[in-house]
Amino acid sequence: MDRNGFPKGDFFITNVKTGLRLTAVPGGTSVLATANNKAGDEIVYSRTANPDPVLTAPLPSGKNGLQGWYFDDTVEHYRGVARNILVNRMKFDDRGRFALDGGDWAQMSGAGRDEIAQWKFEDGLISAKWSYAPHYLTATPTGEKGGFGVEYLEAALLPGYTELAKWEITPFS
Repeated sequence: MDRNGFPKGDFFITNVKTGLRLTAVPGGTSVLATANNKAGDEIVYSRTANPDPVLTAPLPSGKNGLQGWYFDDTVEHYRGVARNILVNRMKFDDRGRFALDGGDWAQMSGAGRDEIAQWKFEDGLISAKWSYAPHYLTATPTGEKGGFGVEYLEAALLPGYTELAKWEITPFS
């Protein structure tokens, strides 16, 4: 294992309890505004949404690119600290690669952005600090029949989700 418990190279992140893999899927588009030009034609202003982190069944080799991750521990030259971010191995659009981020929920942010959650893998748990308190990546039931989502829970809530907070890291194939 390498820095912060993650291996070098590409790998999968699988929830031990559910057997589902952490996957980043395209976020689609959202309409920002519409307007009509002088000829009466409608002009739609939209933006591509960031990818979404979800849990999906493992896919066969060659079709599982969205399920692959790598750990970026390069040192930022201006701060002198390692980035320690989890980056999805796929480029979704011309904006580049996206990294798993925290905050109020698990989300994806541009990998080049500052202040992305710094991840650590230890004892089967994936954690990051947010608002000075550790938070843990957790699979949570969605309410849909057998469905699970990805959450970013603060340490105080972890005891109710301990089994769903265990992850396995395996090399990409």
